[in-house]
Amino acid sequence: MFSSVKLTFATVVALAVGLMGGCATLKNSLDVVRPSAEVTSVQVAGLTADSVDLVVNLAIHNPNRFALDAVGVDMELKVEDTSLVSLNQADRGLSLPANGSASAGLPVSLRFADVYNTFTSLQGKDTFDYRIDAGFLLNLPVIGNVRIPAEFSDSLPIPKMPQITFRSATLTDISWQGASMALVVDVLNPNSFGIDLNSLNYQVVSGGKSLAAGKVSAATLADGEQQQLTIPLSLGFAELGSSLIRLLQGSQPVDIGLTGNLDFTPELSIWKPAPVTFDVHRSLSK
Repeated sequence: MFSSVKLTFATVVALAVGLMGGCATLKNSLDVVRPSAEVTSVQVAGLTADSVDLVVNLAIHNPNRFALDAVGVDMELKVEDTSLVSLNQADRGLSLPANGSASAGLPVSLRFADVYNTFTSLQGKDTFDYRIDAGFLLNLPVIGNVRIPAEFSDSLPIPKMPQITFRSATLTDISWQGASMALVVDVLNPNSFGIDLNSLNYQVVSGGKSLAAGKVSAATLADGEQQQLTIPLSLGFAELGSSLIRLLQGSQPVDIGLTGNLDFTPELSIWKPAPVTFDVHRSLSK
């Protein structure tokens, strides 16, 4: 009989301890400190004259003494309060340790044509401002799902390819040995940063015949600068071709073509452009 009473008392003590523990757990659940989130960085993963690839790096910080779970993440990229890119990974789970943090990287691609078509005011601009509105969806004790927002704003460059214009083609000398010509090319840097012209490789053609080929030495163009590059040519009569010989014999102008590629390096290190190809023409007359 006595042992039975003792067992009943032990059971009561165990229940009391359990109840006290449950109250402590409930109290801890109710004392939830709201987590915070931030956009730690936006990295340019790739840049061309047509588009930009970004990685938006997010972080969320848990100041509580217990772990939490993030059950989703979302993000919008906005220009002038208009959403151009939207991501919603509702099933992306992240575990936030007690007094710890978790991070996520979201890849985003943006075509400059979409920016131009949506905002005509940005056409011809060198940069544009954008804003990131992101958020983590957390499952908080007692409270339930809560979105923790993060914001970020910055600007991005709009790169443009150099522009090549065939300004003039003139005969500078005619002799019994042949003819000399001067071809003048304008190269414009339309960007807000400088570019180095590594080389301009060209081929001169007329009447379907290749007259000459060569390379113009390197040059540097500051932002918005235009330079004239002169290509001097000395051709014997055997190299001139029938169209140019007709020009020398008469007065009808002939078409001179300049084709090739321009290799350049921008000061904007994140942009690794391919060489610009060109095919420009000009009328040559005596």
